[in-house]
Amino acid sequence: MLKEDECLLKQVKENNRLNILEQDWGEIKPLFPVTSGGLQPLMIPELMKIFGHDIILQFGGGIHAHPMGTRAGALACRQALEATLKGIFLKEAAKKYKELKAAINKWGLIK
Repeated sequence: MLKEDECLLKQVKENNRLNILEQDWGEIKPLFPVTSGGLQPLMIPELMKIFGHDIILQFGGGIHAHPMGTRAGALACRQALEATLKGIFLKEAAKKYKELKAAINKWGLIK
């Protein structure tokens, strides 16, 4: 390990529970992590597991490429988000929501 790395590791503490590096940011205000690019509704549980609830999710193709159309894609994202927040597995939530079920049929569940 380089001497500079040792010094840096003393200043920046790793917090594995929150998946962040902690340090004094001075005057810099807190910010949200942003996920974007190639996202689809079935990724929401894993993204929230990685980044937590304070996150910005930017969906494009994952909404517009939904087999039932753009509106259904937006609904599937919302359904996946609500199920995740309630601790309900997407496969279970899809029994209630046809849009989420169609997303699962198109992209498959993420293991």
